[in-house]
Amino acid sequence: MSRITASPSVMAIAGNGDRDVRSDAERTRGVAGLALRGTVIGGDVTNQTETAPRAVAQERATKTHAPSADDALHGEAGLDSVRRALQLLKALQDGESLAVKQASELLGVAPASAHRLLTTLKLEGFATQTGDRRYRAGTQLSPLKPRPMTRADFKATVWPVISELRERTGETIHVWTRRGSLLYLLHSVPGSAGGSVPHDALSRIPAYTTASGRALLAELPNEQVQSIHKQGFIPWRDAKITSISALKRRLSSIRRDGYEVTVEEAIQGTSGLGICIHDPWHRPMLGLGLAVPNRRFERSNVARLSEALEDSRVQAEKELTRFHVEQQFFGED
Repeated sequence: MSRITASPSVMAIAGNGDRDVRSDAERTRGVAGLALRGTVIGGDVTNQTETAPRAVAQERATKTHAPSADDALHGEAGLDSVRRALQLLKALQDGESLAVKQASELLGVAPASAHRLLTTLKLEGFATQTGDRRYRAGTQLSPLKPRPMTRADFKATVWPVISELRERTGETIHVWTRRGSLLYLLHSVPGSAGGSVPHDALSRIPAYTTASGRALLAELPNEQVQSIHKQGFIPWRDAKITSISALKRRLSSIRRDGYEVTVEEAIQGTSGLGICIHDPWHRPMLGLGLAVPNRRFERSNVARLSEALEDSRVQAEKELTRFHVEQQFFGED
């Protein structure tokens, strides 16, 4: 893992150091001006006239003794911010996931201050935020360079995993990718059991209606979910979620459980389970779904099927990381 270093760039503020060559008359007018300004501000005229020469001396001293670069570098406020940012970077680089409250406790600052620092790190790519509102290491902290997944990448990594999942469960497998509020079918494998769900019935579907789609949406902060659906939900005949508040509640459950279950929502007569596959930078990448005919879908089977999905997710993410490492450090061969 790459190390993080920081070297603040500080510009020194230097005085001009010019000698005051004004005449006595000019100096007197300057003192009078200071006294007049003091009168307007509301102070005692007599006292301000007496203190005006002192003000001139202080002004001259400020010009002569301007802050040096070293003074600016060691300004407590600036250095404290740098130290806190580096503390967060180290925690993220060590693999920690941080909630705002945890970050504030780590740094010893108010949650609002910790949130500002985390938001800045996120904007610069040093942190990423998932649907559970926790922050993890971003792409800038990874030795791996992000690259889009190609079909060759998919065949080398995810394809063997979903083939094993199909053999293990006997059910139809769908792999989806999300764009906005819609899911697009990337790949599907028909089930081996009799009467399996057709694997190519749909190529595009609203994300909020499916197990895989909601698993992908659950990876996003609620604010982003709401933004995606700011025009409302795309109508779907069998949709059971009809409001953004209901969707948010459902996504909270998915974040807790790690997977989603639907019963006859996307396709009539079909139930399903879905989970999210992440890329090596923990960004939501693919939705992996099992489609099961209602006639053999039982709640007692959910634990078995969700365990199979979770095993496939872990394996797929390992393969994706391995593949990216090999491609980056060892080339195409």
